[in-house]
Order: sequence, then C-alpha cells, then structure tokens
Amino acid sequence: MSETLFMGSSIAGNVIKKLVDEVKFQNRPRFSKLKYTGYKKISHLPKRSAIVAFSIQSVYAIAEIIKRQKGGVAIVMGSLSPQTRNAQVRMYQNGEVDYIVATDAIGMGLNLDLNHVAFAETQKFDGENFRNLYPHELAQIAGRAGRYLKDGTFGVTGEANEIEDDVVIRVEDHRFIPLRSAKWRNKKLDFSSLNNLISSLKSLPSRIELGISRQADDLRSLMRISQDDEIKDIADNPKKIKALWEASQIPDFRNISDGEHTKMISLIFKKICEEEELSDDWLREQIKPIEKYYTS
Repeated sequence: MSETLFMGSSIAGNVIKKLVDEVKFQNRPRFSKLKYTGYKKISHLPKRSAIVAFSIQSVYAIAEIIKRQKGGVAIVMGSLSPQTRNAQVRMYQNGEVDYIVATDAIGMGLNLDLNHVAFAETQKFDGENFRNLYPHELAQIAGRAGRYLKDGTFGVTGEANEIEDDVVIRVEDHRFIPLRSAKWRNKKLDFSSLNNLISSLKSLPSRIELGISRQADDLRSLMRISQDDEIKDIADNPKKIKALWEASQIPDFRNISDGEHTKMISLIFKKICEEEELSDDWLREQIKPIEKYYTS
C-alpha cells in the first residue's frame, strides 16, 4: 500500500479535504494545559525555560545576558548545522544548562524538557515584511512547554510587549482561524529556454484552494544569474538549463550578499558544465580559504 501523510495543525483540514480525494483525518489533541503568565524579566525566568527571538543578533545578545546572570546557555537556530544544533539540544537535555535561547526553529520538530517559553520578540520578518506572529505561530512555539501530561506556561520577556488578551485565549484554548488556501508552486517546469523556465516557475495556480507562494530564494537567484550574458550563452540547451536551476537552489548559508551568492552559483554551474561533476579536489580548493574559521 502506498499512502501520503500530512502532519500538522487542524487549521489546514478544510483545504486538504478539498484538494485530496478520500482523505482520512486522525486528531491528536494536547493532553496538558498551556497557560499565559505575562511578563517576566530575563533574570526572573524559571529554570528549564526557552527564550525565543527572531534574529541572530537578538539570540546572541540574550544568550550573553543569561550567561552573565545565570551561567551556561544553549542556542538553537535554523542556520546552525545539524551536528551543532543537536549538540546544543543535548547539552540542555542533559541538564548541563537550564536555559535555551532559540529562533522559531525550536517549534519545528524539537521535543524538549521545557517548563516555560518566553518570547523576547513577537514580530518576525517573513521574507517580505515585519509582522506580528499569528496566533497559531505563537501556539506552535509556546506549545514546546509542558508536553504530554505535564502542563506548561508561556509569556514575554525583554523588550517584547504583552500578548493581547484575545490572542492569549486562542493559544490557551487552541482555537485558530482555518486556512483558506495552501501555498503552491508549479512543478511542471519548462527547460526549453531560460525565459520559459522562469515563466513556468511564475505560473499561477488553477484552483481557488491554492495560493501563489512568495517569490522564493531559488527563483530570485535564477533571475539574477540569468542577467549574465556569459551564463545565458552557456545555458543553451535543456540539460544545462536544468543544471543551472539545480545550482540556483543551493541555499545561501553564508548570508553575505546576493551578489556573492550569485557568484558562487555561477562558479558551480560553469564547473559542472565543464566537467559534469564537482571533484573532491575542486571542492577542497573552494573550502580552503574559509577552513581556518571552522578548525581549532
């Protein structure tokens, strides 16, 4: 038997029901309670707390405060390598430190021994604008506190404002507005030319239950690199255009600048076109200039 599992919040139920024939739903309600406790200074947060912020600068600044006032602290961010993130989580879970500072990465698949979640920020940049967290986003993160039969608490700290009463009620009672549509991007891509590939990536959905997603990083990278006349000359057939698209999907882990990331994609694409693969020796040469920053 072949089956597909959609795991997530029940707010997506109506959309999935309209998009997928003969779908079956199984609900797993939370057994413990989640209670809002308002504002607490960082220095007054209870042990086994997570402090949540949404920028690297804020995370490290808060971690430094806790180190000075409380001792050790673990850090969890989506930009950390899996090995580093797991080591930080392990340090917290083993009781070596009693506090963890994290971005919203903490709400994605991490089961931690938390009693309290404190939001140092309740706004985030979503790729286009700074906005307040939606109630279901607050709940996803705050819900890390407690778990199973153990009740948990959440609140605010640092420079964050108190969460509005109606939002608190929604989070505590797990009552959220159902989604009206799901984000979509075309998977039937046209590799006959660069312009056709970009057009196919920008295609609009044909169903009302599907909404167009914001312009993704990989599409922006492809559009930038497609302005390079040399790249356009090289990408002259479907095979090479597909290789360029795959190179454009490399995440910008360095987060230096769009220009530097485009240069890296261009370099990788040209090398693949020359030799059809990236050799170990070539990769070592690219890594060598930054290797000193990652070795003791």
